[in-house]
Parts: sequence; C-alpha cells; structure tokens
Amino acid sequence: MMNRYLKISALIPCLLIIPAYACEDATTETTPKPQLKTEPSTMIVGGYQNTNITPEIKKMAKFAVKTQSKQTKTRLQLVSIDSAASQVVAGTNFKLILTIKDHQKTNQAEAIVYRDLNGHKQLSSWNWLIK
Repeated sequence: MMNRYLKISALIPCLLIIPAYACEDATTETTPKPQLKTEPSTMIVGGYQNTNITPEIKKMAKFAVKTQSKQTKTRLQLVSIDSAASQVVAGTNFKLILTIKDHQKTNQAEAIVYRDLNGHKQLSSWNWLIK
C-alpha cells in the first residue's frame, strides 16, 4: 500500500503534513474561483433611471417651471411632463422633459431639479430643446 502521507522533510514546498497528492504541484490552485454573473443590467450605478410620473415628479416639474419663470421674469406654463428620470446622489436629481407654453409658443425644455437630504429643492439647470 502506498503511503498517503509524506514526512515534512520531503514536503519543503508545502511545509505541512498533508496528503501527498495535494503537493504534487504546489503552484496549482485547487480551490475553484467563484463565478461572477455576466448578465447585462439595465441599471447604471450612479446614472439616471427612468421613473413614472408620480405626484412627487409633478411637484418637481411645477417647482422647475415656477423657478424658471421667476428667474427669467417670463410667464411660463407647464403643459405636460413628457419624461422623468431620477439619480440618487447626496440627495436626488430629477431630470424632467417638459412641454412649456411661453405666451403663444409651445416648446420643450429639460429641467434638472436637485432635492437635498433635508427636502430643499434647487433648479440646477434649464435648457430649451430645439425642435
């Protein structure tokens, strides 16, 4: 019968008394590595995620239009919220595509409203979209 254990002096690379077949190639890794999931994801870490038009989104849109009206001293009217997305940061950014009526013209605008962790809102940007 073959001796399954070797003496320490014969196993200098392994430095332990372990089964001889485990030391045949001390450089070979025998523990399988865990497999990572490689499925594609629709979520982008730190990116904007599309969201439904909720009462919260409506409040953000109204805030954006009211703030832009005040800053530009023009009378803007919210016609519709065409799309909304949110991004979690140290608070939340809301990216809104809005249809706005300015006097007799109707145009789209992209507004980004930032809400901090205390609930305070700020209009971060307003850009008119060219049709």
